[in-house]
Amino acid sequence: MAWTNVGYDGTITEIQWAGLAGLLGNGYVAAGDNDCITTAVAAARQVSVAAGSLYGDGVLSTNSAAETLSLTTPVNGQWYLVALQRDWAANTSVLVAIASATTTTATPTTTPTSFPVLNTNAGVLTDQPIAWAWCNSANTSVAVYDIRLRAVKSLPPKVANAYERDAKFISPDQGLQVWRNDLGVTETYYELYNSSTNPGGLNPSGWYPSGAGNVLQTIFGTSTNQVSNSSTNFVDTTLSATITPQRKSSRILILISQQAYVGGANANNGWGGRILRGSTAIHTFASEAFRSGTTLEMTGVIPATYLDSPNSVSPVTYKTQFKNTVASNQVTSQQYNASSMILMEVSA
Repeated sequence: MAWTNVGYDGTITEIQWAGLAGLLGNGYVAAGDNDCITTAVAAARQVSVAAGSLYGDGVLSTNSAAETLSLTTPVNGQWYLVALQRDWAANTSVLVAIASATTTTATPTTTPTSFPVLNTNAGVLTDQPIAWAWCNSANTSVAVYDIRLRAVKSLPPKVANAYERDAKFISPDQGLQVWRNDLGVTETYYELYNSSTNPGGLNPSGWYPSGAGNVLQTIFGTSTNQVSNSSTNFVDTTLSATITPQRKSSRILILISQQAYVGGANANNGWGGRILRGSTAIHTFASEAFRSGTTLEMTGVIPATYLDSPNSVSPVTYKTQFKNTVASNQVTSQQYNASSMILMEVSA
């Protein structure tokens, strides 16, 4: 399989230079996360190196299709270093399997601690490590360990605020990043989520803080409706809030302040509460928050916190329900004060 190369002798186009320039300053790297991943070939003492691009010593080498590399049958066990060898005299790049440490036929639990002798004369002949591969003489199975480094391209461009960002990037591509000086965060642009054509998008499309732990949106709900219940069956408190997650991977932090009242007309009233996502109970936050006597009334606010993973970009409704834990008399929600719920979408 022939690799195409940019950076050897000769001229390059503007497009080729644009692809190469962003990688300058890196060492031996893969141009993308999935470029040139090495995997074992089933029922064969071979490895397959996926299509993609590798950069090193000023040369960007690209293979448009996966390439299979055979490993020599060892006496017992043998490590091989899978590498891309660049030859400046021939202006070529080829995959090689360089023999390294020998072992028994037992599968090793760790990779070698040093490389075999490599070609390191940039501009003449070099070997770019991609993966460790181990095989043995007893069978054709191969153990593969990825050792590629990912490229670090130029830092995101800086913008003062959202107005400058939108003025400079009128039609941004998905994955474009900028640094917001006013917020002190990196933002990434995502196109509209579609389960089949763009599963990596978000709903709605737009700029979002990069990385995990960012609060993407906050929803507030409240209820002042007084609701009583004298049975041990759960009923709605009327406290609810609805959120439409922007990412399927997001988690929803639920913060609840639930007002509860237990009367004293009869002994042994108890207030129990739970949280539901739609019609599904996901968390019991009060198995029995208050317990009254014949003359003792109890009222107060019950705090509740729960972190949910709805795995959806459709509207999700959360609500609370309550019951009398002993059904002696009625218990009440929102007897004297309002209850509230805060939903926070947190990037994962």
